[in-house]
Amino acid sequence: EDNSHDMDYLRQSGGSMIAGITASIVAAAGGPTDSGWLVCGTCITNGGGDQAWTNATNATAKDGSEATNLNLGTGDETDDLLATNFGFALPGGATITGVQLRHRTRANNSNDMDFKASRLRYSGANLGTNYATGHGLTATITEYILPVGSSETYMWGNISITVAQANSSTFGFIINFDDGGSGSGDDVWVDSLEAKIFYTT
Repeated sequence: EDNSHDMDYLRQSGGSMIAGITASIVAAAGGPTDSGWLVCGTCITNGGGDQAWTNATNATAKDGSEATNLNLGTGDETDDLLATNFGFALPGGATITGVQLRHRTRANNSNDMDFKASRLRYSGANLGTNYATGHGLTATITEYILPVGSSETYMWGNISITVAQANSSTFGFIINFDDGGSGSGDDVWVDSLEAKIFYTT
């Protein structure tokens, strides 16, 4: 029996069922629980660079509709994409031990366009330190996890994040990209922005 359609449904829905089962197994083994990957409910272009995003709200779903930033030249940076409203529902009394981000992105020139930096945000203000271990982008849509290496204990400069902050609709992150090559007419597309929180109870 061909189950490919079922698997496609799980992937497109963010794999919440698989994430929940995995979290339960990990918690039973004594490790941290995680929220599973959640896609932002709100995404806007937020300044800070050389060029604004078009259709930023398209990054709120893994559906092939993309936020776009086109025709960048050497040294240009995109504006920040600000992703918030993830719908986290961590239990009261939990201790947050790590935060991962994921962007689903492509570029027309993999030799030029790079991820530049990302930072957590809460209620309009920056949280912690800037993560800026850059990496290149490919011409095919690809999911990239930050920090590189997928650390479950990365706390963005050893900050403390409360459950109330994480569950707030204003909690999220900014992310931007730059043209580090020698050409022009370079484009970047973002299909979705996601976050996952690790915690103990």
